[in-house]
Amino acid sequence: MDSIDKPFDNQKKVKEFCEICMKEPFISVDTEFLRTNTYFSKLCLIQLANSNTAIIIDALAVKNLEPLEKLLSCEDVIKVFHSPRQDIEIFYNLFKKLPKNIFDTQIAASFLGETEQISYEKLVEKYLNIKINKNNQFCNWAKRPLNYSQINYALSDVTYLREIYVKLSYQLSKLKRLDWATEESQKFLDIKLYQQNPSL
Repeated sequence: MDSIDKPFDNQKKVKEFCEICMKEPFISVDTEFLRTNTYFSKLCLIQLANSNTAIIIDALAVKNLEPLEKLLSCEDVIKVFHSPRQDIEIFYNLFKKLPKNIFDTQIAASFLGETEQISYEKLVEKYLNIKINKNNQFCNWAKRPLNYSQINYALSDVTYLREIYVKLSYQLSKLKRLDWATEESQKFLDIKLYQQNPSL
């Protein structure tokens, strides 16, 4: 898979990539954000990967993310996340609507006997035999320019996620449990989870 190591900073590139993704059976999705001294998360990056390419959208530079909203709302494309509660909250606050047709690899792994809260890092290590360098996990994602290590870390969140999804869905299909994982993943699409009032 190709990875574009220069974050997309304009709507034209985002639109072109999202249009390609609309033809895919599934994409992987992740975000990087800050939640220090603020009630709502400050979205900094959005990572997407399709069958050929992984990209980063600089959410601080691209102000119009309508192409991404359209992609996330597409029923025909599975959106693969790992433990998506915070990511979906961000998208809900951004677009005032929820994504459609999501799949959570954390839930999927639980149907294969893993602990319910298994981390992304542990899944990558178990299923891909790769250890993720977590040095950038809590870095300042709002600082620009991003360095090489940050970019690689952000891209790995969606490139490995695609591979894990393929492996998990294959094993779940053999056990006739894929529908269970898909159905249970939709629990994150309860709008009540994200309708919060910070004044309360």
